[in-house]
Amino acid sequence: MGPNSLEYQKSIALEFNATKDRVRHLIGSTHWGEDGRHKEVILMNFLKRFLPNNIEVGTGFIKEGNNISTQIDIIIYNPTLPLYFKENDFIIVQPKSVLGIIEVKSNPDRNQVASAIFKASKVGALIKEDLIFNGLFNFWRSKK
Repeated sequence: MGPNSLEYQKSIALEFNATKDRVRHLIGSTHWGEDGRHKEVILMNFLKRFLPNNIEVGTGFIKEGNNISTQIDIIIYNPTLPLYFKENDFIIVQPKSVLGIIEVKSNPDRNQVASAIFKASKVGALIKEDLIFNGLFNFWRSKK
């Protein structure tokens, strides 16, 4: 039997599903923000495993002069360019170091998706680069 790309992709989806609700099972519904942050970390750790060593991943803001973005769930950036600030995975970067941005949502409705797309568009305009990845990653509730 030869390589099977579809089964490989399914195994990644199973990996995400196996880890996404762990925090929820421990803390219940008392801290939705931390549950959401945990899901961002899951995706960040996944990206770190596959991105080249000369690319890093963090969360934070993009700053250009007096303009600053809203908080961005995941920023993929070139660490060889100067940063304004870095503390662990929290960063404030200049637009020219940004290679991609990702917003992470859990079970979004139509309005939340539209809002995330609008936010991504505004941040993309601040970055002013044509060749960045600008994405939305959704964690969907498992059907049982």
